[in-house]
Amino acid sequence: MEKIRRCVVGVGTDGQSYTQFDHNAPVGMTLGKTGAVGLLWKTSEMPINNSGNEDQALGPFWPMPGPSGTVFVFTIFPPESETGSETLAQEMKAAGGTQHEANFANHERHPAMHKTNTLDYGTILEGEIWLLTDKDEILLKAGDTVVCRGANHHWQNRATIPCVSIFVIIDAQPLEIP
Repeated sequence: MEKIRRCVVGVGTDGQSYTQFDHNAPVGMTLGKTGAVGLLWKTSEMPINNSGNEDQALGPFWPMPGPSGTVFVFTIFPPESETGSETLAQEMKAAGGTQHEANFANHERHPAMHKTNTLDYGTILEGEIWLLTDKDEILLKAGDTVVCRGANHHWQNRATIPCVSIFVIIDAQPLEIP
């Protein structure tokens, strides 16, 4: 999958729905030779204001939500053999956020293990990927979903082809661990 088509439907001043945007989603950053991350939509408040016709995916790329915000992103994870774990960790750090800057911990498990103050909903569209946690790992394949609740984790593509996924990432309170 080289391109992700993005269609946005809104409501005009006449109260009628219509297609506001229909084009390939912008790529915000590349990962290795075959990977990419791109913003599909973002919001900056709760409850969300659905009025207007500004394209929320344009402008400076930032893959993490701001306070009370959300982001809808696609991620094409390249095979880790293409990038190497250290390079991948550096690319991930470069794409971090302000409030949600990834906390990179448990480097013994993997250099790119990280956690953020977010709730992440993800779906694997093509390929497969391993989700590493501090204690275990899960193989996710096309059609599988995952909910990550501020937990330390890493996405590791051990296959020879890219893994295509989408995520909704929502601002969350920091975990309080006793």
